[in-house]
Amino acid sequence: MAAPQHTTGIPWRDRPTLRESEVAELIGISQRQVGRMVDSGELRLRRVGRTRLILTESLIAWGKGESPAEPEEIAVSPAVLKAAALW
Repeated sequence: MAAPQHTTGIPWRDRPTLRESEVAELIGISQRQVGRMVDSGELRLRRVGRTRLILTESLIAWGKGESPAEPEEIAVSPAVLKAAALW
């Protein structure tokens, strides 16, 4: 796979996340198709505000024909849950 045009100087495999446009360019499909892959569970993502970032490890797993790893459980303290409820 060639490096996407939006490169940061860091090889795409070494970056923790990629933008949907970068993934689309890497595998030669549209951004809409990347979104469908996320919806179907083929790729995993993280949201930062409105930005959807694809986890690079899930793209690599997809390329190998593997299922993406399940997301890690993150413990959240009761104080954070209470603050989130008030927000």
